[in-house]
Amino acid sequence: MVIVFRTFLLIIIQIGMYILWVLDWVTNFNLKKTSKVSLYLLVTLFGIAFSYAIYSDYFSKLADAFIEKDFYLSDSEVNTYYPILIQEINVPKISAKSALVMDRGKSKVLYELNLDEVLAPASTVKLMTALVALDLYIFQEVLTVPEYCTEVEGMKAFFPEGSKFLADDLIYSMLVGSAGDSACTLASGKVSEKEFIDLMNKKAEALGMKDTHFSNPVGLDNINGGHFSTVTDLYKLANNAVANRFISQIVSTNYFYLKSIDGLYGSNLYNTNALLWQIPGSVGIKTGTTEGAGEVLIYEFRDNQKDLVIIVMGSSDRFYDVISLLTWTLLSYSWN
Repeated sequence: MVIVFRTFLLIIIQIGMYILWVLDWVTNFNLKKTSKVSLYLLVTLFGIAFSYAIYSDYFSKLADAFIEKDFYLSDSEVNTYYPILIQEINVPKISAKSALVMDRGKSKVLYELNLDEVLAPASTVKLMTALVALDLYIFQEVLTVPEYCTEVEGMKAFFPEGSKFLADDLIYSMLVGSAGDSACTLASGKVSEKEFIDLMNKKAEALGMKDTHFSNPVGLDNINGGHFSTVTDLYKLANNAVANRFISQIVSTNYFYLKSIDGLYGSNLYNTNALLWQIPGSVGIKTGTTEGAGEVLIYEFRDNQKDLVIIVMGSSDRFYDVISLLTWTLLSYSWN
């Protein structure tokens, strides 16, 4: 821009010289006729030159800012406009009591239903169990399955009492196969289960999950007084969880073979999120089902342009609800 300003200044000076030359030619440089005009012109040119000499850097920066602002938009400025609503389509009817569609990449809410309704989160709780477990254990750390964890209700991998597993394998089996006995074992390896639950609630508070309380690491109803959350809080939990590369990798895994340290136990565990098989671009995140919660699903869809998180709670058909909301979102919005 300095070069542009210098060129501009030279042009002005050159124009002034031409004006003086014309005046000189017309009037034979009669000072009585031209002295005032010439004096004003010379003073003006001198003022421009003097001002430029002092403030050239300022003018250059100002011009740069003007050009960038008026004629160009940075990538970040362009991205703030997207996604754009391109057509008004009726939102599909869903069975869920509460729902959220979030553009995770842009941090924009694209659809909401009863955001603050407090409901049971079911096994989506295991995302928090995984986060706390990663705070407590190192990879390859060996944990022993206690007797009471073999009796846990709900989905489980049916571990034999006293069997030993690596901590990271237990996290895999908990998030892929939603194994409750894995969650129970992780919650009792280094601290008591009560202390583990306290750590879960402290982390929830740190994440800003103001409408959430955890009562057990598995996600069961009516244990230690029950637990609750909202779709808004579950989004905060999911967003934090998948920011961890290890967890992000696990929740997008279709199946996992789990074996004990001694090799006497082995089992294939399949991801409870059926959409991983059905919809290309599905990358997680966690299912949950109990009698009290109904069906719960935190789902993530990702491609080169978008990263969407869809959450439904209190649903009677979570996969249908999520597919309907995903289809509506993709038809309603544009990312380019």
